[in-house]
Amino acid sequence: MALLVVVAGVVLVYCSTLPWVAIEAGTTIISGSFAQERALENPLGLLVLICGIIVIALGATGAYAGRRLLTGLAAVPALAAAVLVVLYLVQATGAVDLRLGNWLTVGTVIQPGCYAALGGALVATLCAVLAISRRNRAGAAASGRAASPSPR
Repeated sequence: MALLVVVAGVVLVYCSTLPWVAIEAGTTIISGSFAQERALENPLGLLVLICGIIVIALGATGAYAGRRLLTGLAAVPALAAAVLVVLYLVQATGAVDLRLGNWLTVGTVIQPGCYAALGGALVATLCAVLAISRRNRAGAAASGRAASPSPR
């Protein structure tokens, strides 16, 4: 599970360098985007990058040390990154919205990098929580035998 947390953290860091929002203008015939905002251009996107680095560090440390608790601690910055991405979406969606009949529409469009960052944060959170809750099978079998009364 720790390696999955690290991979999800790498996805989160990578996605924080991608464009998250674009301003798109179009008519009934032609449309195109003329401005894109990368996540690192916004303080919330920069915080997502920092959370991703922390997730990678905790996941790698947990994998190296063999400690599930360290891997599980990665759920905190991963969940914080998911909340930050949602806050970014709320902030950016209503930024520009202009309609002049059917002739011209200008508005913000969420780019796939934003959704990928949200997915990476949620996967990192889920894997970190599963790393804590997963029981060792050999230890569970041994504790089950020790708890059960043995017939003599």
